[in-house]
Amino acid sequence: PVVQNLFEGPTRSTSSCTMAEECEESAIITYLVSLLLLFISFALGCTQKWEDFRMVVKHEKRGLVIGWISQFGFMPLFAYAVARAFEYEPMMAIGFILCGCAPGGSTSNLFTSWVHGNVALSITMSAASTFCASFMVPLCVLVYIDSTYSTEDIRIDYTALFITLAIVVLPACAGISLRNSARGNQQLGRYPLWQWCEKIGSAFGAAMLVAVFVYAFVTQADFIDQRADVWVPALLFQPIGCLVGYGLASLVKLDLPSRRAVSLETGVQNFSFVIAILALSFSDDCDRQRRALVFPYILSICWVLNSVWICGAMRYYADTVSASPPATDDSDKGDGARADSSEKDPTSPRPDQFEVLPVFSKVSVI
Repeated sequence: PVVQNLFEGPTRSTSSCTMAEECEESAIITYLVSLLLLFISFALGCTQKWEDFRMVVKHEKRGLVIGWISQFGFMPLFAYAVARAFEYEPMMAIGFILCGCAPGGSTSNLFTSWVHGNVALSITMSAASTFCASFMVPLCVLVYIDSTYSTEDIRIDYTALFITLAIVVLPACAGISLRNSARGNQQLGRYPLWQWCEKIGSAFGAAMLVAVFVYAFVTQADFIDQRADVWVPALLFQPIGCLVGYGLASLVKLDLPSRRAVSLETGVQNFSFVIAILALSFSDDCDRQRRALVFPYILSICWVLNSVWICGAMRYYADTVSASPPATDDSDKGDGARADSSEKDPTSPRPDQFEVLPVFSKVSVI
């Protein structure tokens, strides 16, 4: 009865939309997000070379492990703790916890480049978190959601979850295969085939992204009208993730570019992935679906605000360190003293290592 009362009543007090119209709106968002994931995942796969992956695994094992612990260890636990502390209603709690369980977002690659971070490590972590999501996200759902919030009526649909994972992983595999094949490296005019595919996939992904959020704001703008106990955790979600990632990377003494890469990879989540899971899981109940999507939409807005000052602060610090006079004693030169010079840091990406970063990252909120 308590759960039933939570969901009784109209979802929009000022709207004349019928339930059928709301379900139609949700279906459109589901299709758009599915296309968004498909194009973005394919474009991400096209940027990954096996040589780059092997190099990072060989030289940056600590970075990959710390990134994995931050992404799938701390973030889900943090989201679960916040949801329990603020006693969110079940659907909102599920949406928030899923945001913590999501793999890293692709914009972290571009941000890492802006702040003079280890781009090779960032791209490899993005690809690795995408593939690890195929077993880590179901595990996190089982531990943090099914154990606390699932009932006979409220439950994440595992079929929808694995469909979403397939939409993410399979196009990424196709992109990686194309990038590392002889056909994919054939020159077609100005660019090789893989780069054309990356650019086209990125452009379509960006178009789908814009369509998703414009449509969501037009049809479901009332999700912005939330209390402080929703907005405050949403505003702190990314900064806390970045801070924890940076702190753990510092504990294992990664160099400064790698710390920035781990920090941004931890704080930037793939919210489109979460939107797709929730839209598919609750496609037959538009009221619950709308409640579950509150946090993914609000966190996407907060992403825009937080990314500006976080990247600005990191870039300012990186430029300050680079402008500092070099140490005269070789014994005083630690990782931090030379980390911001890609020519001196063997773990930083070489100029020819990544010919292009995902174009969609320049406009993506995910």
